[in-house]
Amino acid sequence: MKKTQKQNGFTLVELVVILLILGILAAMTGPTLIGYIESAQTQDCQARISNLKKAYTQQLIDSTTVDAPSTSVSLTALEVVMAEKGTKVEDDLSDTSYVAEYSNICPSGGNYYIKKTTEADGQTITLTIGCTEHPDVETIVVTGTDIDPES
Repeated sequence: MKKTQKQNGFTLVELVVILLILGILAAMTGPTLIGYIESAQTQDCQARISNLKKAYTQQLIDSTTVDAPSTSVSLTALEVVMAEKGTKVEDDLSDTSYVAEYSNICPSGGNYYIKKTTEADGQTITLTIGCTEHPDVETIVVTGTDIDPES
């Protein structure tokens, strides 16, 4: 009488079917997970810019004798805050309203920039922080009278 051997392990067909099922699941969930990661990085970027705005306000209060920091603008104070958080990149920006870019702040690897615009009256300045990786995340830091000494 011939003894039948007990089969240990899986057959090649069973392994291929399992790999196929896992591949289908990965293909279905991969794009969704990537979307969640990008959304989380955008929200993190937004929060970091918000924190920079708060740090700027605190720096402005600490470094000056300004009575109304909400109507005063200091590019120097903003650059101090940005330098504490990131590394300044070369100022080779083509747009003259851009002051500087800073790296190592954005979670997606983008650079944060400072944009300074002067209103038509010539005295009102607007400082804006934005991200090169997330152009929809841009925050006006402050609009008011420039308190920095003329250079």
